[in-house]
Amino acid sequence: MNRLRLFLLIGLMFVSLTSITSYAQPKDDDIWPWPWGSECPFPWNDIEGLWRIKNKQNAGYFRFELTKTDHSEGFLVRIDHIDMDGNVTASGSGFASYSQKIVRAALHSTVAEGKKSYWVIVRAYEMDKNVGCSGSVQTVVTLRPVYSDKSWELNYEIEQVLLDLSKQ
Repeated sequence: MNRLRLFLLIGLMFVSLTSITSYAQPKDDDIWPWPWGSECPFPWNDIEGLWRIKNKQNAGYFRFELTKTDHSEGFLVRIDHIDMDGNVTASGSGFASYSQKIVRAALHSTVAEGKKSYWVIVRAYEMDKNVGCSGSVQTVVTLRPVYSDKSWELNYEIEQVLLDLSKQ
């Protein structure tokens, strides 16, 4: 009888721990989800350059620059948030490996008034679920304050407007 109780107790602990660890692990890399369909592999070959926020007047731009690391497992991604007058209002960087579908960087305000820090999360999503990631892909940026909950985040579609950063 004692062996049966011990066996049931160990089995119950195993099931409990398995469910807790599976709940605590983020699925894929999507800890701050966008409400569209499936994420695509990150567009490393196309991300560098100047990007404009789509469908939003006077929203500004993002500039992405990649620096290959010594480890050759990924990139250091530098991101600048630029206002409509061409002034850098925030900048920062983050590391991302080739296998990640999401690039995250912490940006810090460069303007004196209202110094703020926020996360920039960049992803690519399939536009047509019937075609998948080989078809039309939309790049999306999420802005979220570092010290705030997820309910405050802003999500924007972005479109590339300048490939060669030396032409700015």
